[in-house]
Amino acid sequence: MQWIPLLARAAVGTPPAARSEHAAAVVGSRLYVFGGRTATGLASDLHYYDIERGEWSGELSWCEDGPSARRLAGAAGMGSLLYVFGGESETVRNDLHVFDGSRWSGELVATGDAPAPRSAASVAGFITTLFVFGGVADDGVRGDLSAFNATTREWRALPTGPSPRSSSPFAQIDGLLYVHGGVAGDLVLDDTWVFDARSARWTRLADGGPPLARHGLVADGVLLYALDADRHFSFVEGKWTDVTRLAAPVLPRGWATTSYTDGGALVFQVGGEDVAELTVYARIPAHAADIGGGKVVYRAITTT
Repeated sequence: MQWIPLLARAAVGTPPAARSEHAAAVVGSRLYVFGGRTATGLASDLHYYDIERGEWSGELSWCEDGPSARRLAGAAGMGSLLYVFGGESETVRNDLHVFDGSRWSGELVATGDAPAPRSAASVAGFITTLFVFGGVADDGVRGDLSAFNATTREWRALPTGPSPRSSSPFAQIDGLLYVHGGVAGDLVLDDTWVFDARSARWTRLADGGPPLARHGLVADGVLLYALDADRHFSFVEGKWTDVTRLAAPVLPRGWATTSYTDGGALVFQVGGEDVAELTVYARIPAHAADIGGGKVVYRAITTT
């Protein structure tokens, strides 16, 4: 894999302010960025980057009934919808909001066994089910997994697997949800687990020299990548191996977000601490050939 600059022309439109601890997710051809911590405090603004046009939307200020200002919320796309869960402001939260591309739903009213309020949870979507794993609640770091059925609007608890942790990267491919690393108090983890959404079973993957604990993970159906770790996990071989870095990596940063398009062809890392500007990158697997009719049509976008 290599980092490649996004669109040949400079991004247009008004980008969001630089931030960390925000939520981001790809829905169709849009990369959404919500909330987080900016230089002026906690934010509740929503923006999107049009991947095909290379344009920022500017703040969607006309969207009402959205989530309140917060940091460390979780976000995921399912179908044409953006889901935002939990996070922290004065207190930790477990509210769920949906954005349909033009308006917010307001807080969804759901039945069942909802996850406890928390921040820094891992969130991923599969067909019509939203999964929420781990995070930091009032009673400490959690290791529980919950599922929200978007059709029936019902929560249910699922079997536990990995030890309690927060800020774990969560990648979904064809109903398999991969968790790598995370944080538990002062302990930084480097184990890798997979949850099969169809059988509701957890499996720990072979250790075999895993990468360092990271905050970004993407599965493209062939390989599982731990971003900036120079390692990938082969589903066929069942082990972690080295990746030759083909281009300069992104700048060092903390509390950035990692989002990816269906199939992992494009991977975006947005913002983070110790980064003065908000920067969007795309990472393209080396075996993903002929993107854009045989030409690499994406290049890096840096906005201040």
